[in-house]
Amino acid sequence: MRLKLHVLVLILFQVFSLAAHGLTVSAVLGMGSSQTKNEIAEQEGPFSQAYTIEKMQSSNSSIGIEHLRSFSSKLVSSISYTGVIYRYYLNAAPVGYFKPEELDTGRISYRDFSIFTGAGAGFTQSSRLPDPSGLSSNAAGIYLSPRVGVDYQLTGRLGVRSELLIAMSLIGKGQISTFSVGAGIYYFF
Repeated sequence: MRLKLHVLVLILFQVFSLAAHGLTVSAVLGMGSSQTKNEIAEQEGPFSQAYTIEKMQSSNSSIGIEHLRSFSSKLVSSISYTGVIYRYYLNAAPVGYFKPEELDTGRISYRDFSIFTGAGAGFTQSSRLPDPSGLSSNAAGIYLSPRVGVDYQLTGRLGVRSELLIAMSLIGKGQISTFSVGAGIYYFF
């Protein structure tokens, strides 16, 4: 399954590298809780991480790849999600503060809070050691990750993002779930 995941990430990276202009890279750190459940259930937290690379498709939507991870205070991260993400901006997607001649005339420019909703989907897995009796909480499968949030442009290429996300496995072995409220930054290329 890891080979398929690496091939998927490589293909998506190549597609985005063909059109590097207009990419947005983001990193969000949050407070939340992750749980993996198979023979036993184990929790990990209180932190979470979310990384995305997105390409704007229109004035109010983007598509990209995402990687979500749990993160504990002991610097342990054993639950991960990797897949594609789609965002829909209710008003319009944020744009950098560029000169008017640098803006794409076929798109709406919006310089205020940009509210979005979206979803991610892909592969999830956990990699925790078995407990002393040999029972495992490891799980793997296909996940769905709905989210809502807001973006705000700070400078020409830098902005801040706040989002609420829920990620859960739907199909596979065991169950994995994450709930997170986070804030971070994004950068336009």
